[in-house]
Amino acid sequence: MSTTSALRIVTHPELDLGLPPAPRKFVCPASPKDQTVLRTSKGVEKKRFVQMQDACQIMGGCDAAVMRGIIRTGLIYAFQATARPDSWYKIDSVGIYLYRENQRRRTIGQPPTQQWLDYCEHMKQLNRPEPTVMGPPPCPQ
Repeated sequence: MSTTSALRIVTHPELDLGLPPAPRKFVCPASPKDQTVLRTSKGVEKKRFVQMQDACQIMGGCDAAVMRGIIRTGLIYAFQATARPDSWYKIDSVGIYLYRENQRRRTIGQPPTQQWLDYCEHMKQLNRPEPTVMGPPPCPQ
């Protein structure tokens, strides 16, 4: 990963918290059956929580190290699949899509969407030393 990429992730403008460098252990969704399937506007069901390779593909083919850096910022909800320290992560595809769209909008000088702002607010509350919310951010309507 290049130094430029790492700096861009660490100094992300939506993140104004002093987060630890290592990812936090997030809470598995309270109701996996209700919160793990998304339905597109065409009625197609998709998984809400995806593995690292799927997350990288959604981001347009980014490197896994870049995706891990984004997860460490606390902007996208992720949790470890098991309690083992070397367990792989499940990553919120809603957060990935919103993050990708926000990056596109920033590139062309547009403001963030309300959906992204709501997602970020939930993540800020979740990343506090004493979280005021639990579980993944709600899906945008």
